Amino acid sequence: EYDEKFDDPAWLREQFRREREDPRENANFWVDPADPEFFNNAARKPYAKALLRTEEHWNRRKNTWLEQFDSVRLLNESRERTGDMLEQCSPDMKRLIAPMFKYRIVEMFMLHTAQKALELDIPLEQYLENGDNRDTLHEFRRTADTAGARGMEDLYRAWDFRSTRWQLENLEKQDKALRLGGGNVSTMEELRAALETGTRCKQDGIVEWNRGNVDEAITSWRQAHKALYTVRAPDTHPAEQQAKRELHLAIVKNLSQAAIKLGHWNEAL
Repeated sequence: EYDEKFDDPAWLREQFRREREDPRENANFWVDPADPEFFNNAARKPYAKALLRTEEHWNRRKNTWLEQFDSVRLLNESRERTGDMLEQCSPDMKRLIAPMFKYRIVEMFMLHTAQKALELDIPLEQYLENGDNRDTLHEFRRTADTAGARGMEDLYRAWDFRSTRWQLENLEKQDKALRLGGGNVSTMEELRAALETGTRCKQDGIVEWNRGNVDEAITSWRQAHKALYTVRAPDTHPAEQQAKRELHLAIVKNLSQAAIKLGHWNEAL
């Protein structure tokens, strides 16, 4: 949690003064700024860690917003393209679809079928005339005519539930395969960056663990685990892969120990 004192100029001035004068307050007191450990020591200070996590949080939020914006843009483009394709359909097909196009389940179905028609390079109506697709449209129409908006919303919720469950299961399978395979094959530069991050976060966790800050320790070890489990050295570099495996194993053991200490039993397993 971000401590408000980290934004207090008076507190910061006093903290910086103590770090300039007291080696016990500053692990970098005797360390050369050119030493790689200088940055690591600076990043372990409570106010520096809070600042870095705040920046990471807003970067994640920014990336999420950009992804959402891109998704909305692509969806609007797909809607416009589907509308143009529907205009080329026969009057009978338009009369079947138009009254229920306002419902989300029909919109999702039409966006999907329009994309499939484009991939197959055939007219939309020809693809909709496929037995299963035409039966689905007529089922939508019967539901809209008999159950109205409530019935169509129930159909959408059922579809959304199945779709979400499928996506989660697929992601879980991909994540499991990634873990069992030791990560994706990476470039040596990517592997080196992951090892540096893993080593630094592992040491950060040990420092916090020795201070009795279990929550801070497990956070650092989670970051180390996240950096390492997705990467794997090329088959031509077995020594580097072995070093990565040994480092990751040590981090996972520390992570499990901290999770047990905090009562996070599922994570400990």
